[in-house]
Amino acid sequence: MMKLNQIADAVLVEVCRRFLKRESTMEIRDWVNKELPQVGISDYEIKREQVYQLVGLATRRGFFLLSPPEEKTLTDRLVKHFGVANNEVRVVGARHSLEPVVASAAKLAVELIEELSKDKPELHIGLGGGWTTMLMARKLAALLPSAKRLPKKLTIHALSTGFDVHTSHTAPVAFFSFFDHVPIEIECVGLFAPAVVDTDDYERIKELPGVIEAFEAVPTDGFDLVITSLGSASHDHGEFSTFMARGSPPGWKTLLDKQWRGDVQYRPFSMDGPIMDDTIVRTVTLLELDDLIALASKPNKHVIVVAGPCGQCGKPRSNAVYPLLANSRLKLWSRFVMDIDTARELLNMPASA
Repeated sequence: MMKLNQIADAVLVEVCRRFLKRESTMEIRDWVNKELPQVGISDYEIKREQVYQLVGLATRRGFFLLSPPEEKTLTDRLVKHFGVANNEVRVVGARHSLEPVVASAAKLAVELIEELSKDKPELHIGLGGGWTTMLMARKLAALLPSAKRLPKKLTIHALSTGFDVHTSHTAPVAFFSFFDHVPIEIECVGLFAPAVVDTDDYERIKELPGVIEAFEAVPTDGFDLVITSLGSASHDHGEFSTFMARGSPPGWKTLLDKQWRGDVQYRPFSMDGPIMDDTIVRTVTLLELDDLIALASKPNKHVIVVAGPCGQCGKPRSNAVYPLLANSRLKLWSRFVMDIDTARELLNMPASA
Protein backbone atom coordinates (compact mmCIF):
# COMPACT_ATOMS: atom_id res chain seq x y z
CA MET A 1 0.00 0.00 0.00
CA MET A 2 1.16 3.50 -0.81
CA LYS A 3 2.58 5.61 2.00
CA LEU A 4 1.37 9.16 2.52
CA ASN A 5 4.82 10.64 1.83
CA GLN A 6 4.73 9.16 -1.68
CA ILE A 7 2.01 11.56 -2.83
CA ALA A 8 3.16 13.63 -5.81
CA ASP A 9 4.37 17.21 -5.47
CA ALA A 10 1.63 18.51 -7.78
CA VAL A 11 -1.06 17.15 -5.45
CA LEU A 12 0.61 18.72 -2.42
CA VAL A 13 0.82 22.12 -4.12
CA GLU A 14 -2.92 22.05 -4.81
CA VAL A 15 -3.64 20.94 -1.23
CA CYS A 16 -1.72 23.99 0.00
CA ARG A 17 -3.59 26.30 -2.36
CA ARG A 18 -6.96 25.00 -1.21
CA PHE A 19 -5.87 25.10 2.43
CA LEU A 20 -4.94 28.78 2.05
CA LYS A 21 -8.34 29.45 0.45
CA ARG A 22 -9.82 28.04 3.68
CA GLU A 23 -11.57 25.11 2.09
CA SER A 24 -12.71 22.58 4.66
CA THR A 25 -10.63 19.50 5.32
CA MET A 26 -13.51 17.37 4.01
CA GLU A 27 -13.53 19.28 0.73
CA ILE A 28 -9.77 18.92 0.38
CA ARG A 29 -9.99 15.22 1.28
CA ASP A 30 -12.62 14.63 -1.41
CA TRP A 31 -10.55 16.48 -4.02
CA VAL A 32 -7.41 14.49 -3.18
CA ASN A 33 -9.25 11.18 -3.37
CA LYS A 34 -10.64 12.09 -6.81
CA GLU A 35 -7.21 13.26 -7.98
CA LEU A 36 -5.13 10.28 -6.84
CA PRO A 37 -6.33 7.94 -9.64
CA GLN A 38 -5.35 10.65 -12.15
CA VAL A 39 -1.74 10.43 -10.96
CA GLY A 40 -1.67 6.64 -11.03
CA ILE A 41 -2.80 5.87 -7.46
CA SER A 42 -6.05 3.91 -7.49
CA ASP A 43 -5.75 1.79 -4.35
CA TYR A 44 -5.51 4.50 -1.71
CA GLU A 45 -7.77 7.12 -0.14
CA ILE A 46 -6.90 9.64 2.55
CA LYS A 47 -8.98 10.45 5.62
CA ARG A 48 -10.07 13.93 6.62
CA GLU A 49 -7.50 14.29 9.40
CA GLN A 50 -4.70 13.34 7.00
CA VAL A 51 -5.13 16.67 5.22
CA TYR A 52 -3.10 18.23 8.04
CA GLN A 53 -0.40 15.62 7.51
CA LEU A 54 -0.28 16.57 3.83
CA VAL A 55 0.18 20.23 4.76
CA GLY A 56 3.01 19.19 7.08
CA LEU A 57 4.56 17.12 4.30
CA ALA A 58 4.31 20.10 1.93
CA THR A 59 6.05 22.25 4.54
CA ARG A 60 8.93 19.79 4.82
CA ARG A 61 9.27 19.73 1.03
CA GLY A 62 9.42 23.53 0.97
CA PHE A 63 6.07 24.20 -0.76
CA PHE A 64 4.34 25.76 2.20
CA LEU A 65 6.12 28.28 4.42
CA LEU A 66 4.71 28.84 7.90
CA SER A 67 6.06 32.18 9.06
CA PRO A 68 4.43 33.74 12.12
CA PRO A 69 4.36 37.53 12.36
CA GLU A 70 6.91 39.55 14.24
CA GLU A 71 6.28 40.10 17.94
CA LYS A 72 6.50 43.87 17.59
CA THR A 73 6.12 44.70 21.27
CA LEU A 74 8.95 42.38 22.30
CA THR A 75 11.08 43.61 19.40
CA ASP A 76 10.60 47.23 20.44
CA ARG A 77 11.43 46.44 24.06
CA LEU A 78 14.58 44.58 23.05
CA VAL A 79 15.69 47.41 20.74
CA LYS A 80 15.20 49.97 23.49
CA HIS A 81 16.82 47.78 26.16
CA PHE A 82 20.06 47.23 24.22
CA GLY A 83 20.08 50.51 22.29
CA VAL A 84 20.27 49.00 18.81
CA ALA A 85 18.63 50.19 15.59
CA ASN A 86 14.97 49.42 14.96
CA ASN A 87 15.56 47.19 11.93
CA GLU A 88 18.44 45.18 13.42
CA VAL A 89 16.48 42.80 15.64
CA ARG A 90 13.41 40.72 14.83
CA VAL A 91 11.53 38.67 17.44
CA VAL A 92 9.40 35.99 15.78
CA GLY A 93 6.06 35.04 17.30
CA ALA A 94 7.07 31.45 18.05
CA ARG A 95 8.04 29.41 21.10
CA HIS A 96 9.91 26.11 21.46
CA SER A 97 10.22 25.81 17.68
CA LEU A 98 13.14 26.52 15.38
CA GLU A 99 11.26 26.24 12.07
CA PRO A 100 9.27 29.53 12.32
CA VAL A 101 12.39 31.46 13.32
CA VAL A 102 14.27 30.05 10.34
CA ALA A 103 11.35 30.84 8.02
CA SER A 104 11.29 34.46 9.16
CA ALA A 105 15.06 34.73 8.71
CA ALA A 106 14.76 33.31 5.18
CA LYS A 107 12.16 35.94 4.29
CA LEU A 108 14.49 38.62 5.65
CA ALA A 109 17.35 37.25 3.54
CA VAL A 110 15.18 37.45 0.41
CA GLU A 111 14.31 41.06 1.22
CA LEU A 112 17.99 41.94 1.57
CA ILE A 113 18.88 40.14 -1.67
CA GLU A 114 16.12 42.04 -3.49
CA GLU A 115 17.49 45.33 -2.17
CA LEU A 116 21.12 44.53 -2.94
CA SER A 117 20.20 43.38 -6.46
CA LYS A 118 19.15 46.91 -7.41
CA ASP A 119 22.78 47.98 -7.64
CA LYS A 120 24.79 44.77 -8.10
CA PRO A 121 24.39 42.21 -10.92
CA GLU A 122 26.31 39.59 -8.91
CA LEU A 123 26.01 38.83 -5.22
CA HIS A 124 28.17 36.66 -2.98
CA ILE A 125 26.54 34.82 -0.08
CA GLY A 126 28.42 32.99 2.66
CA LEU A 127 26.70 30.08 4.40
CA GLY A 128 27.75 28.75 7.79
CA GLY A 129 27.28 25.16 8.89
CA GLY A 130 24.99 23.36 11.30
CA TRP A 131 21.36 22.31 11.58
CA THR A 132 19.92 25.84 11.88
CA THR A 133 21.73 27.20 8.83
CA MET A 134 20.81 24.09 6.85
CA LEU A 135 17.11 24.76 7.50
CA MET A 136 17.63 28.41 6.66
CA ALA A 137 19.36 27.62 3.35
CA ARG A 138 16.58 25.22 2.35
CA LYS A 139 13.86 27.80 2.98
CA LEU A 140 15.83 30.56 1.30
CA ALA A 141 16.21 28.45 -1.83
CA ALA A 142 12.46 27.73 -1.82
CA LEU A 143 11.63 31.46 -1.61
CA LEU A 144 14.12 32.85 -4.13
CA PRO A 145 12.22 31.84 -7.32
CA SER A 146 9.32 34.08 -6.26
CA ALA A 147 11.52 37.07 -5.32
CA LYS A 148 10.60 40.40 -6.90
CA ARG A 149 14.17 41.02 -7.99
CA LEU A 150 17.24 38.79 -8.25
CA PRO A 151 20.82 39.38 -9.38
CA LYS A 152 21.99 37.92 -12.67
CA LYS A 153 24.39 35.69 -10.78
CA LEU A 154 24.52 34.39 -7.24
CA THR A 155 27.74 32.89 -5.88
CA ILE A 156 27.32 30.80 -2.74
CA HIS A 157 30.33 30.09 -0.55
CA ALA A 158 30.73 27.43 2.12
CA LEU A 159 32.25 29.23 5.12
CA SER A 160 33.30 26.08 6.95
CA THR A 161 33.34 22.32 6.59
CA GLY A 162 31.47 19.46 8.28
CA PHE A 163 32.36 17.71 11.53
CA ASP A 164 30.33 14.55 11.91
CA VAL A 165 30.30 11.87 9.22
CA HIS A 166 26.87 10.81 10.48
CA THR A 167 25.38 14.30 9.97
CA SER A 168 27.05 15.29 6.72
CA HIS A 169 23.85 17.04 5.59
CA THR A 170 24.67 19.92 8.00
CA ALA A 171 27.93 20.76 6.20
CA PRO A 172 27.57 23.89 4.02
CA VAL A 173 28.58 22.10 0.80
CA ALA A 174 25.52 19.89 1.28
CA PHE A 175 23.28 22.97 0.98
CA PHE A 176 24.29 23.80 -2.59
CA SER A 177 21.81 21.42 -4.22
CA PHE A 178 18.91 23.33 -2.62
CA PHE A 179 19.55 26.15 -5.11
CA ASP A 180 19.50 24.06 -8.30
CA HIS A 181 16.04 25.30 -9.30
CA VAL A 182 16.65 29.03 -8.71
CA PRO A 183 16.16 30.66 -12.16
CA ILE A 184 19.46 32.58 -12.30
CA GLU A 185 23.11 31.65 -12.74
CA ILE A 186 24.34 29.93 -9.57
CA GLU A 187 27.99 29.30 -8.77
CA CYS A 188 29.01 27.33 -5.67
CA VAL A 189 32.38 27.50 -3.94
CA GLY A 190 33.08 24.64 -1.54
CA LEU A 191 35.62 24.32 1.24
CA PHE A 192 37.39 20.97 1.46
CA ALA A 193 39.49 21.10 4.60
CA PRO A 194 39.96 18.91 7.66
CA ALA A 195 37.23 19.57 10.20
CA VAL A 196 39.68 20.26 13.03
CA VAL A 197 43.36 21.18 12.70
CA ASP A 198 46.26 21.94 15.01
CA THR A 199 46.52 25.68 15.52
CA ASP A 200 50.23 25.59 14.66
CA ASP A 201 49.39 24.02 11.28
CA TYR A 202 46.57 26.40 10.38
CA GLU A 203 48.44 28.67 7.96
CA ARG A 204 49.85 25.62 6.18
CA ILE A 205 46.40 24.02 5.92
CA LYS A 206 45.07 27.16 4.26
CA GLU A 207 47.52 26.62 1.40
CA LEU A 208 46.33 23.08 0.61
CA PRO A 209 44.39 22.25 -2.59
CA GLY A 210 40.65 22.50 -1.96
CA VAL A 211 41.29 25.09 0.73
CA ILE A 212 43.38 27.81 -0.90
CA GLU A 213 40.89 28.13 -3.76
CA ALA A 214 38.07 28.79 -1.28
CA PHE A 215 40.01 31.57 0.43
CA GLU A 216 41.04 33.08 -2.90
CA ALA A 217 37.39 33.15 -4.03
CA VAL A 218 36.36 35.46 -1.18
CA PRO A 219 35.47 38.83 -2.76
CA THR A 220 38.01 41.56 -2.07
CA ASP A 221 35.28 43.83 -0.70
CA GLY A 222 33.74 41.02 1.37
CA PHE A 223 30.57 38.97 1.09
CA ASP A 224 27.33 40.79 0.40
CA LEU A 225 25.40 38.57 2.79
CA VAL A 226 26.47 36.07 5.43
CA ILE A 227 23.97 33.67 7.00
CA THR A 228 24.97 31.85 10.13
CA SER A 229 23.80 30.79 13.58
CA LEU A 230 25.60 30.42 16.90
CA GLY A 231 26.46 27.82 19.46
CA SER A 232 25.98 28.18 23.19
CA ALA A 233 28.39 27.14 25.93
CA SER A 234 25.40 26.03 27.99
CA HIS A 235 24.56 23.29 25.43
CA ASP A 236 27.30 20.70 25.65
CA HIS A 237 26.08 18.80 22.57
CA GLY A 238 26.98 21.61 20.15
CA GLU A 239 29.45 20.85 17.35
CA PHE A 240 32.08 23.27 18.64
CA SER A 241 31.94 22.11 22.24
CA THR A 242 31.97 18.47 21.10
CA PHE A 243 35.12 18.71 19.02
CA MET A 244 36.89 20.87 21.62
CA ALA A 245 36.07 18.54 24.52
CA ARG A 246 37.18 15.47 22.55
CA GLY A 247 40.08 16.90 20.57
CA SER A 248 41.76 19.28 22.97
CA PRO A 249 41.25 18.92 26.75
CA PRO A 250 43.85 21.69 27.37
CA GLY A 251 42.03 23.92 24.85
CA TRP A 252 38.73 23.09 26.51
CA LYS A 253 40.21 24.22 29.83
CA THR A 254 41.37 27.47 28.19
CA LEU A 255 37.83 28.16 27.02
CA LEU A 256 36.41 27.55 30.47
CA ASP A 257 39.11 29.72 32.09
CA LYS A 258 38.22 32.53 29.68
CA GLN A 259 34.52 32.15 30.54
CA TRP A 260 33.52 31.09 27.05
CA ARG A 261 29.88 31.96 26.27
CA GLY A 262 29.38 30.79 22.70
CA ASP A 263 30.73 30.55 19.17
CA VAL A 264 29.92 31.87 15.71
CA GLN A 265 31.48 30.07 12.74
CA TYR A 266 33.06 27.81 15.38
CA ARG A 267 35.12 30.71 16.69
CA PRO A 268 34.64 31.27 20.44
CA PHE A 269 33.83 34.41 22.38
CA SER A 270 33.33 35.52 25.97
CA MET A 271 31.60 38.57 27.41
CA ASP A 272 34.79 40.54 26.74
CA GLY A 273 35.16 39.69 23.05
CA PRO A 274 36.68 37.03 20.79
CA ILE A 275 38.77 34.45 22.65
CA MET A 276 42.18 34.70 21.00
CA ASP A 277 44.10 32.40 23.35
CA ASP A 278 45.53 29.25 21.81
CA THR A 279 43.12 26.35 22.20
CA ILE A 280 45.60 23.90 20.60
CA VAL A 281 43.11 22.89 17.90
CA ARG A 282 40.64 24.89 15.85
CA THR A 283 38.36 24.65 12.85
CA VAL A 284 38.97 26.02 9.36
CA THR A 285 36.69 28.90 8.46
CA LEU A 286 36.79 31.62 5.82
CA LEU A 287 35.77 34.27 8.35
CA GLU A 288 37.12 35.01 11.80
CA LEU A 289 34.99 36.92 14.30
CA ASP A 290 36.88 40.13 13.53
CA ASP A 291 36.08 39.64 9.84
CA LEU A 292 32.38 39.36 10.66
CA ILE A 293 32.56 42.46 12.86
CA ALA A 294 34.17 44.44 10.05
CA LEU A 295 31.69 43.14 7.47
CA ALA A 296 28.63 43.92 9.59
CA SER A 297 29.76 47.53 9.97
CA LYS A 298 29.90 48.19 6.22
CA PRO A 299 27.03 49.78 4.28
CA ASN A 300 25.21 47.41 1.95
CA LYS A 301 26.74 44.38 3.66
CA HIS A 302 24.69 42.12 5.92
CA VAL A 303 25.35 39.40 8.49
CA ILE A 304 22.22 37.54 9.60
CA VAL A 305 22.54 35.57 12.83
CA VAL A 306 19.67 33.17 13.48
CA ALA A 307 19.20 32.66 17.22
CA GLY A 308 16.30 30.27 17.52
CA PRO A 309 16.06 27.52 20.13
CA CYS A 310 18.56 24.69 19.91
CA GLY A 311 17.53 22.23 17.22
CA GLN A 312 18.47 19.30 19.48
CA CYS A 313 17.32 20.17 23.00
CA GLY A 314 14.93 23.05 22.25
CA LYS A 315 16.47 25.35 24.88
CA PRO A 316 17.03 29.07 24.13
CA ARG A 317 20.53 30.26 23.27
CA SER A 318 20.19 33.55 25.17
CA ASN A 319 23.40 32.87 27.13
CA ALA A 320 25.34 33.11 23.86
CA VAL A 321 23.22 35.86 22.28
CA TYR A 322 23.63 38.23 25.22
CA PRO A 323 27.33 39.16 24.71
CA LEU A 324 26.66 39.93 21.05
CA LEU A 325 23.96 42.43 22.01
CA ALA A 326 25.48 43.86 25.17
CA ASN A 327 29.09 44.30 24.03
CA SER A 328 29.59 46.65 21.07
CA ARG A 329 33.01 45.04 20.49
CA LEU A 330 31.12 41.87 19.50
CA LYS A 331 28.74 43.40 16.99
CA LEU A 332 29.45 40.80 14.35
CA TRP A 333 25.88 40.94 13.08
CA SER A 334 23.69 43.41 11.26
CA ARG A 335 20.46 41.44 11.72
CA PHE A 336 19.39 39.18 14.60
CA VAL A 337 16.34 36.89 14.31
CA MET A 338 15.18 35.13 17.46
CA ASP A 339 12.21 33.48 19.18
CA ILE A 340 10.03 34.76 22.03
CA ASP A 341 11.69 32.77 24.81
CA THR A 342 15.15 34.02 23.87
CA ALA A 343 13.92 37.62 23.78
CA ARG A 344 12.25 37.38 27.18
CA GLU A 345 15.36 35.93 28.79
CA LEU A 346 17.47 38.70 27.28
CA LEU A 347 15.18 41.38 28.70
CA ASN A 348 16.00 40.09 32.18
CA MET A 349 19.73 40.66 31.60
CA PRO A 350 21.62 43.97 32.08
CA ALA A 351 21.59 46.34 29.11
CA SER A 352 25.39 46.45 28.87
CA ALA A 353 28.23 44.12 29.74
